[in-house]
Amino acid sequence: MKKNTYTRMLVLALAIAGIFYFAKAGSSLALDATVKDMGDVSQANGIISTDFLMTNKGNKDIVINRMSTSCMCTTAQVINGGKEGPKYGMDMHGNPKGWSTVIAPGGTATLRVFYDPNMHKDLKGPVTRVVSIFTSAGTQTVKIKLNQVP
Repeated sequence: MKKNTYTRMLVLALAIAGIFYFAKAGSSLALDATVKDMGDVSQANGIISTDFLMTNKGNKDIVINRMSTSCMCTTAQVINGGKEGPKYGMDMHGNPKGWSTVIAPGGTATLRVFYDPNMHKDLKGPVTRVVSIFTSAGTQTVKIKLNQVP
């Protein structure tokens, strides 16, 4: 009896895994870069930004429905079809809810990442920040690197 129960549980687990695998099959979000070096960033010049190009290389729509950053000094937004999405920051600081955008197969969108050097007035030197992009094709991450100067 136990062997039969274990066999059923194994079959069920494999079936669930297969559903998740095939739901993501055909979805592929490519980024033009995963790290961007922003060089020297001066507090005197204020907020700066850099763009990452995202391309749907698959044959299914990709839905982006959330983002999160690793620090309050960094925010990110998606620009898709000329339409700017809301800015996302650290989850603990209250990100927008209920937003999403779709990148069609072969389509592109821009991920714009902002860095505010004045959020850390005493910080000088190398900085690395991470942006997580949550999509129907899985989670992608990008990094910005910079050297903060006065």
